Amino acid sequence: MADTEIKRSLRIKSFNFISYIKSSREVLLGLIIIVAFILLSLFLPNFFSKSNLLSILMGISLSTIIVIGVTVVMVSGMVDLSVGSIYACAAYAVAIPMRQGLPIWLAILIGLATALAWGSLNGFLISKIKVNFLIATLSTMFMARGVVYILSSGRVVSGFPKSFLTFGQGSFLGISSLIWIAIISIPIADLLLHEIVSIRQFYRLGGNETSARLAGITVDRLKWAAFITSGLLAGLAGILSISRFGAAMALMGEGEELQAITACVIGGCTLRGGKGSAIGSFLGLIFLALVKDAMVLMYISVFYQRFIMGAILAIVVSIDQLTRRKQES
Repeated sequence: MADTEIKRSLRIKSFNFISYIKSSREVLLGLIIIVAFILLSLFLPNFFSKSNLLSILMGISLSTIIVIGVTVVMVSGMVDLSVGSIYACAAYAVAIPMRQGLPIWLAILIGLATALAWGSLNGFLISKIKVNFLIATLSTMFMARGVVYILSSGRVVSGFPKSFLTFGQGSFLGISSLIWIAIISIPIADLLLHEIVSIRQFYRLGGNETSARLAGITVDRLKWAAFITSGLLAGLAGILSISRFGAAMALMGEGEELQAITACVIGGCTLRGGKGSAIGSFLGLIFLALVKDAMVLMYISVFYQRFIMGAILAIVVSIDQLTRRKQES
C-alpha cells in the first residue's frame, strides 16, 4: 500500500514538472539552449573557447537593448518595424554634431531626442490617427532610413573624442561594458514589466484592448508609451554602437527589427499580445546567436544563413498560431 502511494506521488510530481516545463516558455527555451550548448561544444571544437563565447555575448549586447523595447510593444499586441532605422538615425544624430565639435553630452541628448521623436511619431500615427501599427512603423522605418541616407550621403562618419569611445570599448573584469549593460538591463526590465502596476498594464492592453479600455486604462496613452519606449531604447543602442565601433554607417541597424521580433516570438511573445517577458526575449536572442555562431563555425554560406533564420521565424510563428488555436478550441 505504501509503495503504491509513493509511486503515485512520484508520478504526480513528474507530471507537474513536465507540465511546468511545457507551460513556461522561458524554462523550455533555457533547457533547449543548454542542450544546444553541450552539443555544439562536443561537435565544434572552437565553440567553447573564451573568445568565441565573449564574441557571442558581445554580438547580442546592443540587440538586447532593442529587444527590451520590442518586447514592450509586442506584449501590448503590436509590432515595431522601425527600430533598426531609428537605431541608425539616432547614431547619425549623435555622430555628425559630435564630429563638428559639439559637446558629447549635448550630442547624446540630440540623439535621444531624435529617437524620442520617431517613437512619438509612431505613437501618434497609431493611437491618434488610428493607422495600423504595421503600416505606421513600416512608414517610419523608410522615413528614418531615408533621413540617414540624406544626412550621411552614404558616407561613414568617424573621428569621435576618445572619452566617448571609452565607454563602448571599455571593460570591467575582462568583460565588455556593453555585455554588463545587457546582463543588468534584462532582469531590471523583467522586474518592471511584472511588478510595477502601471507598466503591467501593457499586458492588459495586449490581452484585450476593449476590456482594458472598460477598466479605465488610457489605451491611447499606453500605446504611445510603448512606441516611445521602443524608440528610445533603439536610439540608445545606436548611440552605444558608434561608441563601440567608432563610426556611424548608413547600413547600420538593417535587419535588427526582424531579429528582435524573431527573438521575442521565440521567447514567448505572441503576435496577439498579452504574453511575453524580457527574459524570454533575451533567451530567444541567445538561441538565435547560437544558431548563427554554429553556422559560421560550420562555414555555411551567408545566403543559406538568411534562409535558415527566415525559416526559424516561420516555424516559430506557425507553432505559436497552432498552439493558440488548440487552446481556444
